[in-house]
Amino acid sequence: MLSQRDQERRRVVKAKGAARAEETASLEVRTAPLCKLLAADLNSAGDHPFSAIGAGRYLPRRIIAVGLTGTAATAVVDVRTATGGGGLAIVAAQSFAALSSDVEVLEITLGALTDALLVSQLYVRVTTPEGGPGTVDLFVFGDVLE
Repeated sequence: MLSQRDQERRRVVKAKGAARAEETASLEVRTAPLCKLLAADLNSAGDHPFSAIGAGRYLPRRIIAVGLTGTAATAVVDVRTATGGGGLAIVAAQSFAALSSDVEVLEITLGALTDALLVSQLYVRVTTPEGGPGTVDLFVFGDVLE
C-alpha cells in the first residue's frame, strides 16, 4: 500500500502528463505550400525574396526547383532567413547543375533544422551567378505548426 505522500506524488505526475497531452493535442500540424519564387534569376548575384509566408510558425521540409529556362550549369544558391547572407541558412550552397530542362525537378537539400521558424520572409541568395540567362521556379513546402 502506498503512503499518502506517494499517492499525492502519483496524482501530481498524472495531472502533469494529462496537461502535456492536452497541450500536444491542441497543436495542429499540416504540410502545405509555404511560399514560392517564380523565375528566380540565376544570373543575378544577390538576394531574391520568396513570396510572403502566411504561417506564423512553420518548419520547411522540401524545396523544389523546376521550370528552368536557359541554363543552370554553374549557378550556386542558398536559401536564408535574412538578406546579405545573414540569418539562418535553410539551404547551404546548392548547385543547380543537375537541372537541364524546364520539366526536370530538383529537390534541394535542406540543412538540419531543429527549431520552428517565425520569419515571414525567406530569400534565395545567388552566390555564384550562371554567367548567362537562366531562371527557375522555386517552391517551399513545410509543416505549418498552428
